[in-house]
Amino acid sequence: MKWHGNLLYVRDLGASITFYSDVLDLPVLARPAPHIAIIGFENGVLYLHEDPSDAPDWFSEALRSTVRGVGVICHLEVASVEQVKNRLDAAGYEISQGPTEAHGQIQLYVYDPSGYNLVFVQPVA
Repeated sequence: MKWHGNLLYVRDLGASITFYSDVLDLPVLARPAPHIAIIGFENGVLYLHEDPSDAPDWFSEALRSTVRGVGVICHLEVASVEQVKNRLDAAGYEISQGPTEAHGQIQLYVYDPSGYNLVFVQPVA
């Protein structure tokens, strides 16, 4: 079995594309529909799907939450946490924690524009 990717429902597709593509320098691989963008990683993809306007009540409630994916933290390995921090700072994103060293890694936490918790990790040599 091979991991392929994840889908994130996003509040503002344009803001999410800017965050992942322009700020984090990840490629937009495809725009198969106006409400979807596929972002490339070295080992998989991230599907960004604009929030549906016709979601059932239980799902609409989850989409209104400030923080999304509660209990899930996406770990992204990078060559330099400091470079990622500089890019996030320059683009005006608030760092929620770090950089700190824990578990043999330098870690930097940030929430993406839709409220998904991301941690950028750099292995300590």
